[in-house]
Amino acid sequence: MTTPFANAPGERRAERLPLTEPPPHARQHAVSMRDGIRLATDMYLPPAGDGPVLLARLPYDKTSAECFMPQIADWFTAHGYVVVVQDVRGKLRSDGALMPFVAEIDDAYDTLEWIVAQPWATGPVGMFGDSYYGFTQWAAAASGHPALCAITPRVTAPVLRRAVRRQDVFPLELCTVWALQTWVDEGLYDYEGTIDWRVRPQSEIAATALGGRRPLFLDEWATGKLDVTTLPVTDRIPTLHLAGFDDYFLSDQLAAWEQARTGPAEHLLVVDVRDHGWTVRRPTGEPYADPFASPGAQKKFLDDYLGLLLPFFERHLKGAELPVPAAVRWRLGSEEFREDDHWPPRGTTEASLFLTSDGRLSPAPSPTSEVRWHHDPTDPVPSLAHPHYPNIDPPDESCVLGRDDVVSFVGEPAEAPMEILGRATLAGRFRGGCGSAHVMVRLLDLAPDGTARRIGDGAALIRAPWPAEATVDLGVIGCRLDVGHRLAVLVSGSSFPQYAVHPGTDEEPWTATTVTTVELAMATGGTAGTALTIGILNPAGAAT
Repeated sequence: MTTPFANAPGERRAERLPLTEPPPHARQHAVSMRDGIRLATDMYLPPAGDGPVLLARLPYDKTSAECFMPQIADWFTAHGYVVVVQDVRGKLRSDGALMPFVAEIDDAYDTLEWIVAQPWATGPVGMFGDSYYGFTQWAAAASGHPALCAITPRVTAPVLRRAVRRQDVFPLELCTVWALQTWVDEGLYDYEGTIDWRVRPQSEIAATALGGRRPLFLDEWATGKLDVTTLPVTDRIPTLHLAGFDDYFLSDQLAAWEQARTGPAEHLLVVDVRDHGWTVRRPTGEPYADPFASPGAQKKFLDDYLGLLLPFFERHLKGAELPVPAAVRWRLGSEEFREDDHWPPRGTTEASLFLTSDGRLSPAPSPTSEVRWHHDPTDPVPSLAHPHYPNIDPPDESCVLGRDDVVSFVGEPAEAPMEILGRATLAGRFRGGCGSAHVMVRLLDLAPDGTARRIGDGAALIRAPWPAEATVDLGVIGCRLDVGHRLAVLVSGSSFPQYAVHPGTDEEPWTATTVTTVELAMATGGTAGTALTIGILNPAGAAT
């Protein structure tokens, strides 16, 4: 039966956050761009009064606790660098219309031009920053300004396509949260407690939280009609690529490193067990520690967070004769970084596990069969993990295993520690209940006590004629499966609010107003059965 959605009013509306004030020692400037627009820019001087410059350009409140730029500036100025931090066009204290992505190349060039004309800029310029202010580094590199001599983009990529579309499925929660916070107007908004995910059509969720206002370009991203987020990958500027196994940009970031390293400049890759907020993956049971809870904790965090960058800047901006690290450094836990000249690391091989009709992950195919499950858009499978910061409070996802709208497949307990490293995929043949369907896949680490932690996930839109072949990309995985732990694969028709819910009809999911429950199916066994492919590092874990 087709059922109309009923809208539920949100508890409260998103509220604009007050701006925080720069510290007294920050010198505030209004830097003119070529079209006369002025961008708010804070400058911090080292004890010597001049030096090489480190620049960050961002759309967030640069002096807020979220961005902690004054603390970063103080850390770098103590090491002899001038630090310049700028609000991008149309955000916070900067003038101009809100133009995310569009104006960053020209504005970066003009900002660099202003910097080199200042008396305190006595050396080359480098850039630092995460996420969008990693994207602005790629934009500055694309501008071709000769003063830019080193960039260090962290948890970001010059192509943001995967962040806004996953194999034609819209990452609803991630994009809605980001749009509500950042892309409404020049301000930033508190979205916590304001999002009512029950609102339908889904296109009205953000507008309901904003009292009718619509964030910029959210509708276009949701329907695949906007892609202005692609920058050229510049290989001429030395780059330190800082990536996290638990960050949604990882795949695009690895692709950028792979492309850039073929050029003349030095391109170094660091991959750590971090999420988008650079929060480290912790052992089960270890509580989260606020990195700014005390002066000692803050110092430890900043030394860790910025210490990776300092030798790179010292070599490229100050000419220090320091050893050049290996092209690739990576780790799966708290151990020291391992080194290689290749990604995935040498010694990594692909292994396939077949999904069987009796719920196993088997190294060999089983007899041909089919598993079926239903998808009810009014009762979607919960996604549980935070879209940006899954490592702050990682959920136990074992509660999803027993749902009757989820099919699960569990492997044998590991007899020895197994290091899973590299891209994971699930390939199979599927049937939907209408002209299209969503296939959601989660890869879990299932502990002996029954708790389950997500180590990868993917989503894909599949279309008739049925059966349809599809390969669901689960991303790049990096984890250690301990003795007694098992791999588990969960397949469903929804993962909400992580991804937009398919209505079970042929309507566009973003604007659908009616839904119906449908049956989905997946082939198992035989040559057409479904298989999980993962990368496994050899037991020595060393290059060969």
